[in-house]
Amino acid sequence: MNRKLANLLGTPPSIVLLLFSLFCAPASTAQNKPNDILLAAMQQELQRATTELGKATPAPYFLSYEVQDQNYAMVVASDGGLVTSLRTRRRSVDVITHVGSPALDNTHEESRTSAIQSGALATDDDPDAISRELWRLTYQGYRDAAKAYLNVKTKTTVNAKEEDTSPDFSLEKPEVHLDYRAPASQAEQVKLEELARKYSEQFRKYPLIYKSVVLLTSNVGQTGE
Repeated sequence: MNRKLANLLGTPPSIVLLLFSLFCAPASTAQNKPNDILLAAMQQELQRATTELGKATPAPYFLSYEVQDQNYAMVVASDGGLVTSLRTRRRSVDVITHVGSPALDNTHEESRTSAIQSGALATDDDPDAISRELWRLTYQGYRDAAKAYLNVKTKTTVNAKEEDTSPDFSLEKPEVHLDYRAPASQAEQVKLEELARKYSEQFRKYPLIYKSVVLLTSNVGQTGE
């Protein structure tokens, strides 16, 4: 559990602004059952991409997916009254693509960023929507990586021999790991609102404080690879 308690920002005497941000995990540590729909879609698209893009020239020799599934809540209160209460969920995904060979690939030198393609996935566990976006990101990532790799090959052919001749990617024994758990339940929105009102009301005791704001945030997430 990460807690970032209070930051008091000094301002002129007429205005005092208090920002109170709380990043917390729920009291219960019980985990939800693994999300088979998301994992199944990731495995299916990874297999399809490996098969289909393996026929391309140049072909990728490494592909991976990483999904961050996060619940985010924010509550703002002032002088004991609620100002804003928001709650949202987001699934972000990174598709990693290496084209060429471990000795020389698209991530060579200044082209390192060509390996990453990022986007967002549907949060309602629609397998078709998840699969379509994964394939779109995978194909776009492959196109960018392939283009970068061809540029790398051209530069290394015409330029003088580099001092650093280490490979761009290390060869290691493959590790197989499947893991995903849906985000654990956050603190109830009503409880966050009650806390925000409670803390913000305390500043009404001090007549020299003309303006105060309390901000509570909660961010709970899980990673699937």
